[in-house]
Amino acid sequence: MMLMLWRKELRLMLPFLSLAVIIPLLGILYEILTSFPNMRPWAVTYRSYVISSTANTTMIAIFVLALASGLLVREHDEGTIEFLDSLPLTRSRVFFAKISIALAVLFVLTMLDAVTTPLLHAFSRTSVDRSFHMKFWFIAVGIRMCQVFVLLGLGVACSFLRRFGWLIIGLLFWAYILLHEFIPEIAVLNILSLTRQQYEGEEWIIPQHQLTIQLALGSVLMLTAYVLFLGGGDVLMRGFRRLTRSRLGNAFLLSGGLLVGVMALSLAYYEMRMDPDSRDGSNPNAVKVEFPSWGTSRARNRYYEFIYPTNLAARALLLVDKSDDVHELVRKFFDTDSGEPRSALGSAGRDPRHAGLAYWEKIRLDLTASEKLPVLESILGHETAHVFLERLSDSRLREQLNSTRFFHEGVASYIEYHLFNSGRDVGSLRRIAAATHDRDQVDFKELVDNSLLEARRDGNLVYSLGELFVAELIARHGEAAVVEIVRAIAREDAPESLSGLELWRDLFQSCGYDFDAMLDAFYTRLNNEVEIHRDFIAGIPKIRASMDREDYLVEVQVHWKPVDDWQPTCRFRQTEHESARLYRFGIQKEPDTFVCSSSYFVSSTVWYQAGLRYVDGTVIYEPWTAVSLRD
Repeated sequence: MMLMLWRKELRLMLPFLSLAVIIPLLGILYEILTSFPNMRPWAVTYRSYVISSTANTTMIAIFVLALASGLLVREHDEGTIEFLDSLPLTRSRVFFAKISIALAVLFVLTMLDAVTTPLLHAFSRTSVDRSFHMKFWFIAVGIRMCQVFVLLGLGVACSFLRRFGWLIIGLLFWAYILLHEFIPEIAVLNILSLTRQQYEGEEWIIPQHQLTIQLALGSVLMLTAYVLFLGGGDVLMRGFRRLTRSRLGNAFLLSGGLLVGVMALSLAYYEMRMDPDSRDGSNPNAVKVEFPSWGTSRARNRYYEFIYPTNLAARALLLVDKSDDVHELVRKFFDTDSGEPRSALGSAGRDPRHAGLAYWEKIRLDLTASEKLPVLESILGHETAHVFLERLSDSRLREQLNSTRFFHEGVASYIEYHLFNSGRDVGSLRRIAAATHDRDQVDFKELVDNSLLEARRDGNLVYSLGELFVAELIARHGEAAVVEIVRAIAREDAPESLSGLELWRDLFQSCGYDFDAMLDAFYTRLNNEVEIHRDFIAGIPKIRASMDREDYLVEVQVHWKPVDDWQPTCRFRQTEHESARLYRFGIQKEPDTFVCSSSYFVSSTVWYQAGLRYVDGTVIYEPWTAVSLRD
């Protein structure tokens, strides 16, 4: 008889069982269609499938409550409870059968959802991380099933209130938020936070206190549902029907429902108006740290419109006063008209790689780059030069940026150091080029192929090598040569398919210049710079880097003899052609050792670049190194 009862309940649960299978399968299909399944290791997917984010947990909670809303009361509402009473079955057995089938369906949902991560990890794992972390996985699945049990108990207990059950659950939700402000300890009842992971080293700390209280709460709710199913629900149902048969009873139900709704809306409004800083349950009398948020102001002159944070107003306004002079210096260099005014956004947040960025008519300038006005003027001149280059070339330089980036940055750097008296010596830039050439690492084929340069070496070499190239060009042909080359790339009869060396040969030929003679002069100047900076180059320590794997970390050790004013550094990337803005600097574990999580790498290949940082901020990098990790 029990077997037949289980079959009956399973047939009734088929819609939910189908959803329990379809939902995880849709997740796997989504991963296959939107990403590469062989690049989805454990570290990438476990937060979505194993432990579940807050959004996923909320969706699971809705699924559980929807399943529970008709699980027990369906027999009463459809009138089949009397038929079941006539069979040689007790209501206890019926209750047990219904709850066990419901838990089985929810177990299928939890298992299929959680198995997505080890399945994708099987295709993605490398020699760095071959483990399936089953201990972690079983803990997560166990805690999620405990969470499901508590939610199911809440759902079946409130289901006897019929249409008011969801309203009561909503009211309990808002009541929890209200009480949490005054009684932070009530957070132990937050069902959704049960799967929120906490770590001690690499061990997941099981929230034993919270788990014990919530399992006890779930058991009480399940016992309440059991009592109601045995007969207490019949009493509630008869009382409800009596109320609906009279006008006074209907009025009572209507007013009660409206009161509950008003209370829920009031609590929701109170929550929205509540100070966000007090929502974490902290002591309201405790000392709080508040970080100021600054407004923005605008200033306008002939050529620029400045937008800057008010806390940097003094520095920005000084630059505003000098900006027209900056513009005129750059305009005279290019021997062209001024064009339309452009906006300059003074930023308070510093980009670790650039003090300024230019986008056609917009310039982003880091006002915190220096307290010295001449330095800020030179940076503004650098970025303004980029804007003029784009105007004169009709954006062709940017369209061919892979072949022209060294020239773009070289012209802007030449203007920055030669047109403005910022107090900075161009030698600090050129000695990087000299040190690179002394190591026989300057190849013009790489310089005119930016993707190749960044794949092999430090992409920022375009500044030092580009400035030196432009300086030699001006020395041989005058400042007008820069404008001639820029205009040459925008000429109507310019070939569209050229790139790299072919593009630059065409540009020089169209201007009547000898490209091969220019290359010889460029390398000759590099040789001269090596001699000028011989003492600096001789003082650069020799380094060698080696990589090892330790647990879930990639470890790079820099071998060198420590020298004053120099410090080692190391950075990582995922692929050979990854954008420089996505590089990750290694965490300095020891003075000469740098580590990075192995989960950062999408394949079995680890890319790292070691270097040395001088006391003035100059960094001399070694070429990129690729290491394949295989057992």
